[in-house]
Amino acid sequence: MLARVKTSLEHGGPGGLGSRSVGILHYGLIDRHPELPSRDALHAATALQRGMEVVVSADADFDMVLGLRRVDPLDRTAVATLTS
Repeated sequence: MLARVKTSLEHGGPGGLGSRSVGILHYGLIDRHPELPSRDALHAATALQRGMEVVVSADADFDMVLGLRRVDPLDRTAVATLTS
């Protein structure tokens, strides 16, 4: 899988998205957290690259990503803090 990520960096980022910095973050997250699914790493890398600090998701895999705070969409109290 790391070979696939390295190849994507050569083409401007994961999936050819054209963002080399997202690709580098994506690769770094996979390197630091091999148990983090590649798709989650890509979403996390995109959020971090764009300066987002919160991700709304029921997927607890995001909890291991330093710099992101996960809010469970079923936690009404936590969701309410996002809109206040």
